[in-house]
Amino acid sequence: MINKPYLAAVPLLLSSVLLSSESLANEAAQEEVNRSQHTKTIQIIGVAEETSIDTQLTPESSAITHPIKDSGELLRSVNGVTALRRAGHGFEPIIRGQQQGQINILSDGGYIVSACPSRMDPATSYIGMESFDSVTVIKGNRSVIYGSGGSGGTVVFERQRPIFEDKPYQGKITLGHTDNSEATSGSIDVAAGGSIRGSQQGFVRAYAEKTESGHYEDGNGDTVSSAYKSSIQGLMLGADVTESDYIQLGYEQSRQDDVYYAGNGMDSPYADADHIRAKWVHDVSLGFVDDFELSVYRSDVNHLMDNYTVRDRRPVMGMPPMPMGMAAPSSTDSWGGRLLANTHLDSADLRYGADYRASNQEATRYMDNDTNYGNGFAMSTSILWPDAQLRNTGVFGEVDYFLSSEDTLRAGVRVDHWTADAKAADDTYNMMPARTPNELYETYYGYEADKRSETEVSLVVGWDRALSDTMALNVNLSRTARAPEATELYIASDKEMMGNQNDWVGNPEIDFEIHHQLDVSLSQSTRQYSWSATAFYDQVEDYIERYQAGTGMISILKYRNVDAMLAGLELEGQYKFTEELSSRATLAYTRGMNTDDSTDLSQIAPLEAHLYADYNTAKWGTGFEWVVADEQTHISETSGYDAGETSGFGVLHWQAHYNVLDDLTVKAGVENVFDKAYAYHVNAAKSDPFSSDAVRVNEPGRQFWIKGEFVF
Repeated sequence: MINKPYLAAVPLLLSSVLLSSESLANEAAQEEVNRSQHTKTIQIIGVAEETSIDTQLTPESSAITHPIKDSGELLRSVNGVTALRRAGHGFEPIIRGQQQGQINILSDGGYIVSACPSRMDPATSYIGMESFDSVTVIKGNRSVIYGSGGSGGTVVFERQRPIFEDKPYQGKITLGHTDNSEATSGSIDVAAGGSIRGSQQGFVRAYAEKTESGHYEDGNGDTVSSAYKSSIQGLMLGADVTESDYIQLGYEQSRQDDVYYAGNGMDSPYADADHIRAKWVHDVSLGFVDDFELSVYRSDVNHLMDNYTVRDRRPVMGMPPMPMGMAAPSSTDSWGGRLLANTHLDSADLRYGADYRASNQEATRYMDNDTNYGNGFAMSTSILWPDAQLRNTGVFGEVDYFLSSEDTLRAGVRVDHWTADAKAADDTYNMMPARTPNELYETYYGYEADKRSETEVSLVVGWDRALSDTMALNVNLSRTARAPEATELYIASDKEMMGNQNDWVGNPEIDFEIHHQLDVSLSQSTRQYSWSATAFYDQVEDYIERYQAGTGMISILKYRNVDAMLAGLELEGQYKFTEELSSRATLAYTRGMNTDDSTDLSQIAPLEAHLYADYNTAKWGTGFEWVVADEQTHISETSGYDAGETSGFGVLHWQAHYNVLDDLTVKAGVENVFDKAYAYHVNAAKSDPFSSDAVRVNEPGRQFWIKGEFVF
């Protein structure tokens, strides 16, 4: 349990950053500080550049204070956002207590859908970090243009079209090492291009990044199974085909091998993803339409979990005794597109269009001892995803109306038509007794999986008010319809043949979640200081809750709709003492409840604060980050997601950088300076990725790291 006076110091330190002299508010807030040198020396990692719509992770941010394993962990740097750790790789982002299907993840305009029924491979695990030019985090539903759902928020990873000025090429090379896990990483991102004819430009961009990591030790000196290998590479081509038309094509592949999961009974020999994307931008008016963008994508993800390839953990059973191997291959193919048009009027900006999303998801569990030598798996024991086919077609429109120089009103509406079908719900498998997915649904819910078709409406209304040259107010209201995912609908994990009835079964008639959200933000920004305060409230009808029915050997994981509430507060502040010395502080708190029975929702982070102190010059810089989290006693005892109550912690990270040359920077630091043993509450290692038993995995103990970055 965290020392209470220790935690009590957090709001006091935060308030010292937020409070400042009124005379400072009169200084010109519009003047931009020249940060060109700062941009070269500081890694892109999320300080909040608050606007009424989104938070952008910009180069003008605080330096890295510890090594980042993947894009999900990167998002921990945004206030109000955390990420669930499963091992050394594969962090599931959580925004204001919402995750998985409640968050839209877009990469260069395409959606990525994970392939593991238990999400050992969240979408962000397939997204590289070094080659992205911007990451935008939208908390809550503030826009209808990013697809259906997104009640928790939307994360947009984007690579920008390169601009060539002094030379026809540009690039970046990085190389890093972390001692605790003996992790080595490297990346390269190069682009070349120039004039095709006249003012028309073209380019080619290639990028690749690779990481190999061993296991790390936690603060107790215990080894945490967390090794993995990861590589991502891609190619982009773009050109102005006419004076008003731009075409861009992209291909990317992600390969993850020998991924260990701490506490799990199974590891991942591979998790592979291939993405194809295309975009056409037309920027000359066609009557009422001033410009439009058409984008299409396809992502194919293949994932395998087993208990013998990465490390042999097969239990010995039967007479005569023999090892029992298990394997669970799974796949998700997703594709779609969006047509987005814009019209710019004297007093309003309009955005409107249509989008389409589709996914086919299949997963089967096998009893297998790797005796077929690459010729397939031996004996199927459960159809986990029975060829789940989900489709969504949406139309939307949104307007920003400039009521005055101080006031902007925003309104948006989208209508989504959704269908879902389990094509293999009547299929059987090899091992007896063989219950089809439909027989499981009938046993636990009283009905089978019929093809579903529903139409839902989502709405957004916002008001931005400039209270002064430096202060702004934002109010946002929304209604969001969030469709159930394949696992919530159709998971059919049958364990009766394995000697127990710890089944995990989806609900094919589960209703949409309907979120009614309000958030109010007040912010101020001057040359010397800035601060923001946000309060949010989300009343949810038909929240989709996973729960455990029964105990012991007869313990069934099921899904139901309940009414729920999510509410919280976020505070941020930054103060510049001198040109070199600055401090920043953030604080976030979220509370989640099932209001039907007054129990707690799962995976809700406790009160958490981050305190930063940075000293930067043109040549070098250094800084500290102090992360403080309260204990969490509000847990869900029936969902299987929470591993129990969590003690609070306080941990210190240190970093420094030195500009060896104008284009060469060396960064180094120490994560967890005092080698503390700690774990975030949002945490989901499991003894079996297809069961409900969560266990906790600790964060790394003290580790030294170094990274070099060359920009040309």
